[in-house]
Amino acid sequence: MLCPYCQEEVDSFEPAQDGSSALECPLCRESGVPALYPNDYDLHPGVPVSVFGPSGHGKTVFVEALLNELERHIRWPSFSTQWMDPAAMREMRQRLLVLRQHNQLPDASRVVFPRPQVLRLRGIPAIGGCQLLLYDTGGETFADEALLRDVGRYVRHSKVVLWLISLEDVEYAEQLTDLMTVYAAAMSGMGTNPREQSVVVVLTKGDLLMDRPGLPAEARSLLHDDRLDPASDAWDRLSQLSQALESWLLSSGHRNLVNVLKSQFKQVRYCMISAQGSPANNQQLQLKLAPRGVLSPLLWVWFETLPIAWLDCPGGTTRLFFSVADAVNAAPKGGIIRLTAPLYHLPSKLIVSRALSFVAPRGGPVIVRCETSDCVVMIDAPRAEVSFSEITLVRSGTLPGDVVRVAKGLATFVNCTIRGAVASPTRSGDGIAVLADAVVSLRGCIVEFNQGNGIAVHTRARGNLVRTISSHNQKNGILVEGGEAGLNEVHADKNGREGVRLKGTATAAIHHSTCNHNTRAGVMASEQASIEVQGNECSGNGSHGVVARDESRVNLHENRMLNNGGAGIVLVGHATGDIIKNHCEGNSKYGIAIEENATASLAGNHCLNNQGSGIGFAGASTGTCEENRCEANLQNGIRVTGQAAPSLDGNICNLNEKCGYRIESTAKIAFGSKKRNEAQNNAGADYHPEKPGRRGWFK
Repeated sequence: MLCPYCQEEVDSFEPAQDGSSALECPLCRESGVPALYPNDYDLHPGVPVSVFGPSGHGKTVFVEALLNELERHIRWPSFSTQWMDPAAMREMRQRLLVLRQHNQLPDASRVVFPRPQVLRLRGIPAIGGCQLLLYDTGGETFADEALLRDVGRYVRHSKVVLWLISLEDVEYAEQLTDLMTVYAAAMSGMGTNPREQSVVVVLTKGDLLMDRPGLPAEARSLLHDDRLDPASDAWDRLSQLSQALESWLLSSGHRNLVNVLKSQFKQVRYCMISAQGSPANNQQLQLKLAPRGVLSPLLWVWFETLPIAWLDCPGGTTRLFFSVADAVNAAPKGGIIRLTAPLYHLPSKLIVSRALSFVAPRGGPVIVRCETSDCVVMIDAPRAEVSFSEITLVRSGTLPGDVVRVAKGLATFVNCTIRGAVASPTRSGDGIAVLADAVVSLRGCIVEFNQGNGIAVHTRARGNLVRTISSHNQKNGILVEGGEAGLNEVHADKNGREGVRLKGTATAAIHHSTCNHNTRAGVMASEQASIEVQGNECSGNGSHGVVARDESRVNLHENRMLNNGGAGIVLVGHATGDIIKNHCEGNSKYGIAIEENATASLAGNHCLNNQGSGIGFAGASTGTCEENRCEANLQNGIRVTGQAAPSLDGNICNLNEKCGYRIESTAKIAFGSKKRNEAQNNAGADYHPEKPGRRGWFK
């Protein structure tokens, strides 16, 4: 939420220390934030209307004319206004009463830091709702650098400022650029760069400019017909007027001002108003108040402050929307929706049912968030591709739901972040849930801090992940349950369960990735799952590096299994697998363990410094164990127990703390004919029991 005083973002306000109903900002410690201000804030974000300019140029008159227009003359079907602060409401009611009933203009504003006046607007066409934060202070504030840093400091964090200028009251041509020098110096002193702000130059007292030579026809037209509909052609009219007024100022003695503004601000807009509609004599209007064009500056404030979704249509046309959902509903197949604001709030889940692309500026943080239940984005686009690029999708609040759910079609995410899914007894709370026959592709993405799985691929769905991080999720980093997945340069680290979990008939290939520091295993396959793991690292996990259970099948080549809380690699149940050229070091149990009825082919593995044995066969397990090196383990090099029946050939077991080879009498080992099994310098015995034969040990 935006603090009305310091215009900084805060998560919440605190009760005022004076015991009043007002709230206090935790950053600037200003009290007086209206108690109603935070209510439904996501639907009514704060919009500062920061007005500055010289004395006598119409700032206060503009504010009161704008309020009068909003309360009395706007006829948008669902539009309404409501003051949020009773004290400010009473003050403004008195001021407007004098203006409306007696045509009496307000006195000049006082040189004090103004109490922001908060007016909530609802039902604005194409925009929805907002809360205007209205500021007004004396013009002399803006002619003095020190005074501006003090009582005019509300402009410091404003995205856009309104500079009101009466050309009829300019004393000399350089007066306006002199004010810009003061403004720039004051902003610099407050640590702000005006190049990060937009300015709307509002030419006031437009009724007195009508006879100026060359005044653009667009200005005359707007003062004649100032009805502006944000859902219609308002933006085209305002843009054309801005360009016309800039050209007019360049040709009418104000070229220096125009060029200074271009160099000093991020964006410069121009508009013209007549806040009074008629001349005044001694603060008394000669005719009834009839403001013209006073909505123009406010529309530019909305444009520069509120998040805009740009829709680029395949035919080359571009439209703007203040609602992402409205842009999606209006978008044709193949449309591109450009999100350029830092934050977009979705009042309900976004449903995408046709081929669309969502893009954001590279390197600029763009966050789309939603608090409602179910999900943030639902992709239900059969035979179509929906893509997101450079966007962060966030689930906020406490209602359960996923962040992204892909029901049908292909969903592509490039350099995106997905986080904040909320779990419940009936809702997994996944970052990305891929269903049915849908396909998801992630490249350069981060999926983190979800209460369920980071990425869940179900039934017949597919997932393709490249250079993606899935971390700090409370369940698995990546769950593949019946579908298939390909992982390349993926980091499934620091998750509450497994880094990668396969279930059902799932298949997956994991290449050049890490599954580190997960609470349970780095990788787990169960039921009838099948997985290929090549060139990866599984280290520091709470249990095993890789574990295969039930009837799953694993193919493990050239992986590093380091410092896991269990074994480096474990096969149990009826699991089968090829375990080739892996490095298993520093694990709390075995380097490699083949147990129960599992069957494995081990070749070329190096098991070093494990707290258990380097390689262990137990239960009724079978398989081949060829040319492995088991060195410096705290137990045995190779241990065979129970009725295990592996074939041992050409293994080397040196420098282990117990035996090089420890074989129980019940084991049913066999020997190949390629190379003898060797052992040297083991602390217990090289062979236990020792049964040398003509071809070496046990032969």
